[in-house]
Amino acid sequence: MVKRMILEGLQLPVEKYRDGIIDKTSYFLRIMKYDALKEGGTEEVGGINHRDSNFMTILRQEGAVNGLEVKAKDGQWIRATPSASSFIVILGDAIHGWSNGRLYSPVHRVVMRETRARHSIGLSRR
Repeated sequence: MVKRMILEGLQLPVEKYRDGIIDKTSYFLRIMKYDALKEGGTEEVGGINHRDSNFMTILRQEGAVNGLEVKAKDGQWIRATPSASSFIVILGDAIHGWSNGRLYSPVHRVVMRETRARHSIGLSRR
């Protein structure tokens, strides 16, 4: 559904791109755990700053342990604080290139500030 929405948002004919973008798809499912902040610690980066190289990633975070940050074009880091029932869609470099730069592939990272572990599930479209 997200891919269809992207095509429609770019005012591209969905039927023309059905085979290459919508129907021919493979996915990679990852379950991620970021360790809790050590006692007395302040904050730790749980992963390096990066862009996803794939087409798109759909994230579901379990529980109330946030940590995902997205870098805005002006260089500021923005904390992602999704509601308990939402998913986060991160566009990758592949869709950035495919859209001729019209869609942005954001730099993002995980910063742990909690004393509990963070768990998330990521579904990536290759």
